Amino acid sequence: MHKVYWSKYNIFNNLSNQMMEYSPSPVISSYAKNNPKPISNDVNWLGCPSTQKFLKNTFSFKNPLELNMQINKNKTVYWPDTNIEDFISIRNYSGESVILDYLLPVTLFSSHDITASITAPYLSKQSPNSAHIVPGEFNISKWFRPMLPSYMIYDLDLNFNINKGEDLFYIKFNTDQKIDFVEFYFNETLKEIVSDSMNLKRFKKNSGLDYLYNIFKSEKINKIVLKEIEKCVI
Repeated sequence: MHKVYWSKYNIFNNLSNQMMEYSPSPVISSYAKNNPKPISNDVNWLGCPSTQKFLKNTFSFKNPLELNMQINKNKTVYWPDTNIEDFISIRNYSGESVILDYLLPVTLFSSHDITASITAPYLSKQSPNSAHIVPGEFNISKWFRPMLPSYMIYDLDLNFNINKGEDLFYIKFNTDQKIDFVEFYFNETLKEIVSDSMNLKRFKKNSGLDYLYNIFKSEKINKIVLKEIEKCVI
């Protein structure tokens, strides 16, 4: 069993997210619970060993908000609920596309050597048309930064809606060991480390993950992170 520390603290705004219904749930059991049962074992693809192996240690995070907005061709955004503005960031990608960051992050760390991937919720209702989640993966024992759903949007005349309670994104842990989640809250030291991790790419634009991992280890940041997290376990 691998212990994975996780936090829904929102480093991107002044809203901590701690009061939101936003936690990992196993994709296999969640799908089985919320979808009709198969009429026979012959069509029970969820029971297929290859499917179960693929979905093992894959967890869903559900959308805790009602997201409803209109993105226009001039790259302006209209949302009827002005409170959602704190959770949206839009970055220009090209003349005809943008990246929309939905600022609902999850931050992971483990003392075990584990990579974690973020993907679209491919067994659930898909993201809005003309948009897809940007996938990513890194070793959560060798780097410390948030994961969040970032959408590549090609159609700049789009109703972008994700209902409350829908699967928002999946995180898969690339290990055969069972995951033991332990939630923690951010303190000031952890906030500083995450901020430094995100800002480093601005100054080392062409640096790969191996370079970042080496810095993280050589400066003993991994040991500092673990020590601080253990103080902040909920």
